[in-house]
Amino acid sequence: MAGKAHRHRCSSLKAEPPCSPPAPSCAILRTISAPLQLLFLARQTIETAELQQRGQLNQQQSQQSQQSQQTASSYRQSALADSSARCSMLNAHALPLMLHAPS
Repeated sequence: MAGKAHRHRCSSLKAEPPCSPPAPSCAILRTISAPLQLLFLARQTIETAELQQRGQLNQQQSQQSQQSQQTASSYRQSALADSSARCSMLNAHALPLMLHAPS
């Protein structure tokens, strides 16, 4: 008989809709649910902003690196052109001197 009463009590508990009437634990969940959702949204917003900021920083660093490489390449080309011009000038002056130099 005790088993039947126990079964009846459990089945009657299962038949009740959850949190009806509102239990203290449901009220607590309702109370903290909205702030938790706000915290979650705030965290998502902050993480998104941080990712965007990192992306912009990476893009800036990439642009600076490209500019540095272009500047270095420009200096190299300028130095090569200058060196080539000096060699041409030396050859233009030295070659006639060497040709006319007494042996």
